[in-house]
Amino acid sequence: MQPSGLDARLLDQDAVRAVVRLQSFGHEAYLVGGCVRDLLLGHRPKDFDIATSARPPAVKRSFPRNSRIIGRRFKLAHLHFEGNRKILEVSTFRRAPESNRSGELGDDETQDEDLLITRDNEFGTAEEDAVRRDFTINALFLDPYSDELIDHVGGLDDIERGLLRTIGDPYVRFREDPVRILRAIKFAGRLGLTIEERTAAAMRDVAPDLVRAAPPRVLEEILRLLRGGHAFDAVQRLRDCGALRAILPTVDAFLMEARREDRLVFWRTLEALDGRAAAAARSRNATWPPENGVMLGCIFERVVHAAAALDRQRSPSTLAEDLIAPFAAAFRLPKRDAGCVKRICAIQHRFLDPEPEKRWRIDALLGDPYFGAALELFELSSIAEGRPLDLAQLWRARARQRPSGRNRGFEDLEAGDEPVLDPSADEGDAAPAATAEPAGRDAESGAEADARRRKRRRRGRDRDRERDPARGAQVKPAGEAHGRRNAAGGEGAPATSERPRPERRDERREERREERRRRFAEKAERADQKRKEKIETIEPPPLDLSAFDVELDPRRVPTFGTIVEHDKKKPKPRRAPSASDDDYRPPPPPGSDLPGAPPSPPPAPSDNGSFGDW
Repeated sequence: MQPSGLDARLLDQDAVRAVVRLQSFGHEAYLVGGCVRDLLLGHRPKDFDIATSARPPAVKRSFPRNSRIIGRRFKLAHLHFEGNRKILEVSTFRRAPESNRSGELGDDETQDEDLLITRDNEFGTAEEDAVRRDFTINALFLDPYSDELIDHVGGLDDIERGLLRTIGDPYVRFREDPVRILRAIKFAGRLGLTIEERTAAAMRDVAPDLVRAAPPRVLEEILRLLRGGHAFDAVQRLRDCGALRAILPTVDAFLMEARREDRLVFWRTLEALDGRAAAAARSRNATWPPENGVMLGCIFERVVHAAAALDRQRSPSTLAEDLIAPFAAAFRLPKRDAGCVKRICAIQHRFLDPEPEKRWRIDALLGDPYFGAALELFELSSIAEGRPLDLAQLWRARARQRPSGRNRGFEDLEAGDEPVLDPSADEGDAAPAATAEPAGRDAESGAEADARRRKRRRRGRDRDRERDPARGAQVKPAGEAHGRRNAAGGEGAPATSERPRPERRDERREERREERRRRFAEKAERADQKRKEKIETIEPPPLDLSAFDVELDPRRVPTFGTIVEHDKKKPKPRRAPSASDDDYRPPPPPGSDLPGAPPSPPPAPSDNGSFGDW
């Protein structure tokens, strides 16, 4: 523990107040991670993270109004400030899993043993939290209240020497989480650090394990490498340590087998991307970072171009699908980004032909939903190939002259937001105004289109005059209406009528609409009348229900005879039953003395314990 000596003005005041408040509740709390590292290296931190001994519910009680608990595997607390525009992450001290706690390979362990971390949910102390982190420069704690730095792993010495080193055995650290290889490359390129030799050797040996890491994490680190302003250096380091072969095998094979010219254009495209990042850092009008599809297109564009040059029987679209689809599926690239990178890599050759034989191809390209991203990639590739930017400026001018409603994919390229193409270019070499008229066939076709439109308008006016005489002072046949004035403008000039006012046109249009509504209503009424005439009403026959108007005696149960009157006849007398009605007599029992009795049956055989013949 030692005084930090850092400039307190660079600290975020909300983060400082959050640390002090946690300490006032009796918890241990520090600023940790990248913010302390960037302050020591002289950079302005992008965000501030807080580590504390308080559990997430305790953090929630300390900040009841602006804290949210997130996370499913390991709970974190987010502190919201400035209307949710700024978020501070508060995490509880953790420790390494039981099997990886030592950070070194034991005598009975081999490098083939699986050390991949799948659960990291154990709370710990501040020292255990520092030891479980990846690199020494990321394990420094800062107490802003007492202005003290806490270093448990020797990170201050590594920052002074400009060295990037893992905490503990690098083989264990990289096998626990292979994404740390990409993070090491990112820190080395962005902060200008040198990777320790043992750490670099472990990166080369463990690079094939990147295929086992979580695909979204690997994709996010790849995008950070491309947008960080050091894409050229990052891709070179990926290739040197063998990580490029694991995550981008298509690109690695291209760099090994492609022609020298294509490889040079590939690296110069990454340099142009870094140049745009540097220009965006200096310019306030430049937009950065570009779309994910543009950054990935800087890697795959030259690969698709080389494949199309070798196989001219297939279209660039199908080749882009075959080369990019495996990467998109393996790393779960979002559909929008996958469709963008495939499309913009497949249509780059169309920018090289500004005057195609079929004029509709220009409108089709301008109307493409990914036109803006494709043009941005074309500008970067033009810089890489040393090609003048005249074609890119021509397509940009055409896109701006196109109606805004039809100009999909180019909404972000407004006036004043044009990205800086070449940071080394002088102001005198700036692009010409976007409103300049295109020359050649474009100008001629525009004049012909204007002439055709004027001719159609004249025909329409003459047709309206013939239909409605009130619209003009004098109605003339179509042939005379198009007569030419003589040079002197004398008697031979035909009389012309004034163009009807817009108010009158609107009135006639409304009258026609009312007429159509009235006709439709009349037609519907006639149809309803015909439908009613076809319906026949069937009346049921009258029924005589007077028989039911009989007053009943409440003391008697009503029966059908008491309700309905009928002819009352004298009931027939019932005959009493006689003995002759039933002559059946049961037979006498067998063996009895009664006459007609059958003989008795023979006696049953004796039971001697046998069952039949068995």
